[in-house]
Amino acid sequence: ENIQYIYNWVDYKKFHRANAAEIEAFYDKYHLSRDYKYIISVSQDWDNESSRYKDAICLAKKLPFDFRLVLVGRVSRGSCIEAPIIHISYINGYRELSAAYSMAEAYIHLSVEDTFGKVIAEAMACGTVPIVFNSTACSEIPGPYGFVVAPHDVDAIVKSLPRLPEMQKESDNIIQYVLNNYDYHTNAQQYVDLYHKILYGR
Repeated sequence: ENIQYIYNWVDYKKFHRANAAEIEAFYDKYHLSRDYKYIISVSQDWDNESSRYKDAICLAKKLPFDFRLVLVGRVSRGSCIEAPIIHISYINGYRELSAAYSMAEAYIHLSVEDTFGKVIAEAMACGTVPIVFNSTACSEIPGPYGFVVAPHDVDAIVKSLPRLPEMQKESDNIIQYVLNNYDYHTNAQQYVDLYHKILYGR
């Protein structure tokens, strides 16, 4: 029995590197100080009891003095986002989300449950370095352009931060990697080809 892996895709016509004006507008809208470097994580919702949030709290407390963690997404009922984390409950549209990805030093994905974490590919489409857990397919998405650490290993995330400037030099290659591997037309065609092979043996 043959097994074929087909990746999901990201709309890189919507998610792409924001320009300086868009990034400055994002700083101003969400009152972000230019004195800090930001790492960002996006989720549909944040729950105080989830491992993602517990890892986020631990990470925020261990970050270097000039870094801040930004969590984007609604907060579940009965939960709250604690300092020193910066919380943005809702971002309006893909252009603003692209600006959020683009202003960040890195995109941090704290899930151990996602299959294909599309937000990882979205951030990469903006040239942002991803840091992900070695869990499910998330560890495959960065390819050679990111950092993969053991699940819940917050210390390993912190240790990877000094290496970000070197990886950020690969920003154009990160974007090209998304175009090469997570293109809608290419990957959707793989489904069509697979169905033809199953139905017609070719």
